[in-house]
Amino acid sequence: MDIRKRVGENVRRLRVEAGLSQEQFAFEADMHRTYVSGVERGIRNPTVTVLERMAKALKVKPESLLAYTPPISASRHERTLALGLTTEVGRPTGVPPAKHGR
Repeated sequence: MDIRKRVGENVRRLRVEAGLSQEQFAFEADMHRTYVSGVERGIRNPTVTVLERMAKALKVKPESLLAYTPPISASRHERTLALGLTTEVGRPTGVPPAKHGR
C-alpha cells in the first residue's frame, strides 16, 4: 500500500475515533480543512512536522500515523496475527497454554 494512503487511512480512522470532524481536527492541528481532506484521501504528502502536529491534535504518537492497520475486511484471525496479538500457535500472548487432564 502507498504510504500516503496508509497515513490517510490512519488519520481518518483516528480522527473519527476521537469524534472530530475534519473542520474541528484541522483547527486543533492548525491547518486548513482542505489539506486534511487531501491527507486523508492520500493525495497530499505531509512532512514529518505536519505528521507531528496531526498526532498531537489526535493525542497519539506520530508513529501511529504510519503504522499498518489490517483492513476491516480481513478475517479476525488475520487481523490478530498482523497486529502480533497471538503466538505462533494461535494462543493470545500472555495466556498460558490450557492444562489438559485433572
